Amino acid sequence: MALEAIYDDNLLTMEQKVSSKVLNQLFTNFETVYGKQDEVKVTIKSTQSPLVMIGTEVSTISGEIEMTVMNPLAAEEGYEAAIITATFSAELLFLLRIESNTLTCVLKNEAINVLSLETLFWSKIDVEKLNEVDE
Repeated sequence: MALEAIYDDNLLTMEQKVSSKVLNQLFTNFETVYGKQDEVKVTIKSTQSPLVMIGTEVSTISGEIEMTVMNPLAAEEGYEAAIITATFSAELLFLLRIESNTLTCVLKNEAINVLSLETLFWSKIDVEKLNEVDE
């Protein structure tokens, strides 16, 4: 219920700035197309409310995400370079710290399966090749 409310309020979104060198690991010609860039904006957001299953032995979380890589040469105009949609799943490990009254959650055995890829530049990378990266 709480995750659903957080999703409904569009709070399951993360923005990060990464170097083009990082993106060149996924898209082997990213720097050829856009040049070397210190900061490329990447947004990851949940496209549905994540499903959490609490068990006595294992607890899990799963859902669907969309990763948008902005075009570093036209990010201010809102142009994308790539959009990836994927499903994810992971085991949840809960850590209760009595001395600080906090509950922490750690992900274990994460898995990502790319469903779709739209590159707005020429690239040899496709869904199958992206899914091989995770193996």
